Amino acid sequence: MLFTNKKQPLLLILLAFIYSFSHGLLAKEYSVSVTDDLQQVLDDSKDGDILTLSVGRYLGNFVVTKKVTIRGENEGNRKAIIDAQGQGHAFILKNSHITIDNLTIVIGVTISPNKTQVSIQMKK
Repeated sequence: MLFTNKKQPLLLILLAFIYSFSHGLLAKEYSVSVTDDLQQVLDDSKDGDILTLSVGRYLGNFVVTKKVTIRGENEGNRKAIIDAQGQGHAFILKNSHITIDNLTIVIGVTISPNKTQVSIQMKK
């Protein structure tokens, strides 16, 4: 017989339950400033992590491959801004369950039909 003790199935269910929530328990929260390399922080992050961007302008084109939350801080009228400087995408999102909250996203002065602020690519 597979289970010789009646408590074994319950133990297996409990272990499966704990494992299913372990990713959220291992998540970290990072405070990111404009002097930090945002792309490196994104690359080093793990699924479930929360990245809080301090007030300021983050210049560049950023690729998000993990299931993370990217959150901007506000100080009065000042905000966290992602600025692609008119060069391509501000964000390319390459995963599901990515949350972007309280950020201003700009690509520059001119917006043409072939430039977007955010690109979402579905995994196959």
